[in-house]
Amino acid sequence: MNKFKIISLIWGIILIGLLVILTLFGKVYLRKIEPYERLEINLVNAANNYVDSKLDLQKGTTIVKYLELKDANFIDKLEVKNDKCDGYVKVVKKKNVKYQAYIKCNKYQTKGYEK
Repeated sequence: MNKFKIISLIWGIILIGLLVILTLFGKVYLRKIEPYERLEINLVNAANNYVDSKLDLQKGTTIVKYLELKDANFIDKLEVKNDKCDGYVKVVKKKNVKYQAYIKCNKYQTKGYEK
């Protein structure tokens, strides 16, 4: 075998190894944040039900806080494995209604979360 083939083989092995390592790290990260994403979905569903039954939305942005949903019995708790969270849902009404949940926990925070 000439030097070029050996170097190509080594670089191929390195690239494949790097790809495998990055894929594994990605899967571990996704598995870690998946429960928090489900929590965001539950918060959106609770806010949707709350808005449908309690609020008369006008055009613009409305913030529905977790404690407001909890006090109205639309959601029970906001935690993942004893990691207690706080959060809110931003409800934007233009032609249609758009919901975006934001949560802040000790181990996770939604990008764009504002206190």
